[in-house]
Amino acid sequence: MVKRSHHRPPIVSALSNARQIGLALFDFDSDYSGFPDARTAAILRETTHTTLDLDDPTSNGVFRQLIAAGILSSEEIFQAQCHGSVRPDNRLGAGALARGECGFAFIVGGTNSSTGHSNRPLVVAPLIPGTMKFDPEPFEGQAVILRLDNSAVSVPIGRDGVVRIDGKDLFDPSQPYWEGSGPVVKWPDLPRATWWQRHATACVIGAVVAFIVGMFAGLSMWGRHLAKKACRPSDPADVGYPTRWNSRLARSSSMKEE
Repeated sequence: MVKRSHHRPPIVSALSNARQIGLALFDFDSDYSGFPDARTAAILRETTHTTLDLDDPTSNGVFRQLIAAGILSSEEIFQAQCHGSVRPDNRLGAGALARGECGFAFIVGGTNSSTGHSNRPLVVAPLIPGTMKFDPEPFEGQAVILRLDNSAVSVPIGRDGVVRIDGKDLFDPSQPYWEGSGPVVKWPDLPRATWWQRHATACVIGAVVAFIVGMFAGLSMWGRHLAKKACRPSDPADVGYPTRWNSRLARSSSMKEE
């Protein structure tokens, strides 16, 4: 009997979570005529008397509005296993979507509603906070992009950390899906990654490669040493007893001849 593992790769979970975030955003848009922003935050404070921090400029603050509106009752879907992220604890009080509990960035563009270009990026991960570049390590060189048509796709990240669509940067204002207005990014509230967290994989790979190269170099040197020793001419001093015995036999035979 073969047991199947229930553990899903991080990118599979991220794609699934992105689609669920999209569904929640569309429900919110249907109720409030737009995606979460300052206008809807004011409405929620007045109508729900929420104590959640809706003015947080990060994507955590944007997505808290989905909780305040009663559309979501769990933080789980905001998890993306990137540097600095932690598993949400589902405490929906004042500490809802605390630092590290959200790994997705939210992108404001155009009308900030469900109307617009179907390919417009809406939610992305793993975007490095404060930059327009993606971290290639969490999802093995792939980025997760949720579009306005609620399709979640994985796209390769370039060596420079840029995701390119049709040869241009995803965030290039000239991309047709931005419809003439550049994107405004709300990054997730994540702790700054340490040097080791950013370069751990490269360091481990480098150490393994150095060990293997060193091992083969040592074996090669030892092999050359043995080959030289095998090819060295015999030295009577090294031969020892048989050589001395042969010389005695030679002297004995010469004396007999005399």
